Amino acid sequence: MRMHPRVPFLACAALVLLVALAKTSAQATCTSPADCEDGNPCTEDLCDPVSGCSHLPLDCSDGNSCTDDSCDPATGACVHTDSGSCTENPKSLGYWQRVCRGTGNVQDAVTQSDVSWMAAHSCTLGPPQNTNVSVELICRILTNTYRYGCSDAAQEFLALSLNLSRGRVSFTDRIDSHCTDHTTVAQSYTDADHHLCNDQLVLGGTSLSGGGPGTPNPYCELHECECREINQGRALHVHGLIVSRLANGDLHLAWIPPLGDADDFSATPGRYRIWRATTSGGPFVQIAEVADTSFDDTAAVGERLVYDVTPVW
Repeated sequence: MRMHPRVPFLACAALVLLVALAKTSAQATCTSPADCEDGNPCTEDLCDPVSGCSHLPLDCSDGNSCTDDSCDPATGACVHTDSGSCTENPKSLGYWQRVCRGTGNVQDAVTQSDVSWMAAHSCTLGPPQNTNVSVELICRILTNTYRYGCSDAAQEFLALSLNLSRGRVSFTDRIDSHCTDHTTVAQSYTDADHHLCNDQLVLGGTSLSGGGPGTPNPYCELHECECREINQGRALHVHGLIVSRLANGDLHLAWIPPLGDADDFSATPGRYRIWRATTSGGPFVQIAEVADTSFDDTAAVGERLVYDVTPVW
């Protein structure tokens, strides 16, 4: 084998190295951001004479946790799309307290419309017992730290009223209560409202407005519990339950988990119980408990089967 002289080899290596250095130097050299234009309207083009060009994504954050923020690659304009996180799930008492104190979502506030809704739907908050309900009074009750009578239950009831007023939950929503045997939000709301109203824990008296201690009542904790579990999302059923038959004859169930206030606990349940009946009136029999948001019923027999799915927190 013929050996090439060593010097020419070194000269070639040096030439390759010089070309590589020249390319690197050319890439790193810029004098203004115009030299770094990448044709992407969603990036900010920067020039550093030493390190070269850099391209940073535009900051489209609007500071609103209720929206998904993005950049339109065609125009470079920021787009803020309602994520549904602030309208589709209930908010806990703590959220409404922060709103009243001015430390919550800056996009949210208790309004006169909320007060009007409460007056129209509640014995406790409406006439003839109360004609002086205001935003200021609602927030004073929500943020009061002095414990008396049924004050805790009253605060949770006000939070539930606000969630209903905003459409975060509805009276017809089904629940799986751990506190009572109620099966709908309407039942729990009415139960708590009647108790607070009948015990004269009214805004014009001393109990709710904070003027003095209310009369202790052993049922206060029950109504506090049933309102709180709805406010937190813990009692709500799953959404969008769909049942379809697979090619092998099994029935496939799929659903959307209930959403709670992620500020206070895990946003979704850990497991789900599957119930089956042959009529809509039941009786329902539990057939499985799963962690996923779908289930295949391999033992389904009959053409008319009814299913229900309840979350386990």
